[in-house]
Amino acid sequence: MAADIWFDDSANDQDRPAERGSLSGYVLCCGLLLFSARAPIPMGSNRAIFWAMNTVSVGAAGAAYFGWLGRRGTAPRIGLDQLAPLPILYALLVFYLIAQLVRFPVAGLDPISMAPGATLWMLLRLITYGMLFFLVLQATRNRERFNLFFTGMLTIGTLHAAGALVMLRMGDTLLGYEKWAYLGSATGTFVNRNSFATFMALNCCPGAALLIQALPEKRDEDYRYDYYWLRSALIGSAMMIIMAALVASQSRMGALAAALGTLTTIFFALLATSRRKRTFFTAAGVVLASCLAIGWLYGEQLLNRMLDVEESRSIRAALYRRWWS
Repeated sequence: MAADIWFDDSANDQDRPAERGSLSGYVLCCGLLLFSARAPIPMGSNRAIFWAMNTVSVGAAGAAYFGWLGRRGTAPRIGLDQLAPLPILYALLVFYLIAQLVRFPVAGLDPISMAPGATLWMLLRLITYGMLFFLVLQATRNRERFNLFFTGMLTIGTLHAAGALVMLRMGDTLLGYEKWAYLGSATGTFVNRNSFATFMALNCCPGAALLIQALPEKRDEDYRYDYYWLRSALIGSAMMIIMAALVASQSRMGALAAALGTLTTIFFALLATSRRKRTFFTAAGVVLASCLAIGWLYGEQLLNRMLDVEESRSIRAALYRRWWS
């Protein structure tokens, strides 16, 4: 299957938590989960000081990981050549941001960026995202750690989503303080509802993958049968809470990102299972039922914003024309 090409289970007999090599993988995996759970809490890391703290944390984790590899004399579990052409595209984007900051030694020729400080912070965040992405790939190459990481991400997303719904219903606050933006929208610990909705959309992807993974595991034995339904119910419930918070955020961008991300995840997950027909219709039924139920409960305001997209487009287009002229 397609999944077998990605996972490296060749060392299963030696890959025990008690072994040093395996322990490092679990430490890295758990550290990344703790970071993912903490990062959104201080106002969604909306301030520059938190961006810098996240960069230091991820950079330290990367330095420790590569230092450990150097001591053992081994290569990363996943090399850049296995990710082609992603590293090339990523490098082009980094150089594009750097080019906007260059001060040319020509009189009257200023940097391309209209806000060099903001561009520099964007460059810092982009490098942090790249290192975090690379570390996650290293930690999840093993099948057991992959399941651990995805389950952990779904749990983290569910807790943040539940907290956002509670804060919305109990005074519409931000960590107990009065909100100054996006009143009436679920934002959780974030300041911007689009950022919160994107975080929720991100957690829809592991939920969809875990749900599809659980579906083909049904067996005739009673204990497997009960486990199958319990696991599927827990994953489905978690996804419903996440989608409820996503819709309550009233973010059009977040709803689109969740739809595209979930559909993409389902598509690639189906390539890795032999029971595609049954899996597709079961997953599609669960997702569709969840969307209808949540849309009926929370979706009126989001639907109204969807209908106003043409007005928003006109306003932003006029702003872009004014800037260009």
